[in-house]
Amino acid sequence: MIQDFSEISESHMDIYVANSGKELTLHDTLKQVSMAAVQSGQATMSDMVSIHLGESTQDLVRKLEASSERIARQQQESQARQIEAAQEEAEKERLYKQYKDEMDWNLKNRELDIKENIQIAKDNDTNRNAIKDEVEYEMKQLEVEEKRSSTDKKLASKATEADKERQFKRDIERMRLSNKIKTSK
Repeated sequence: MIQDFSEISESHMDIYVANSGKELTLHDTLKQVSMAAVQSGQATMSDMVSIHLGESTQDLVRKLEASSERIARQQQESQARQIEAAQEEAEKERLYKQYKDEMDWNLKNRELDIKENIQIAKDNDTNRNAIKDEVEYEMKQLEVEEKRSSTDKKLASKATEADKERQFKRDIERMRLSNKIKTSK
């Protein structure tokens, strides 16, 4: 004998009581609704077959609700995947644009460097000190010449001094010799 009826009230026994005329009409209507649900994408063909094989109206209602919930969940998941794919695509597009902008910036900088180098070559100022290389070369040549001239003058001056000193020594020697000769006479 059953002592705890709470277990029975919460269990599903697939027992149903129906008023045959209303129940049959409702059952047929639910089968037609299931076909419309398949056509509108709210149910699948397997759901429709399952609904037509069901015997009770409650079973048909449960199957239609379950199918509708499953389809709604699948649509939400599909939308979430589409949103995620769109976000990924947008991120790829952003990264591509950033890469392209960097490459354009690098290219423009290279073009500017090339133009600047061409201008420098035209101006013949490779060290960029605002003096043409030809003028700098001539100035350096003049500096070298001046140094050489200065060095030559110093050497000449020293040579002259050395010559004078030698001449002076010769003169002294001559004087000594002439004094010796005079004193020996």
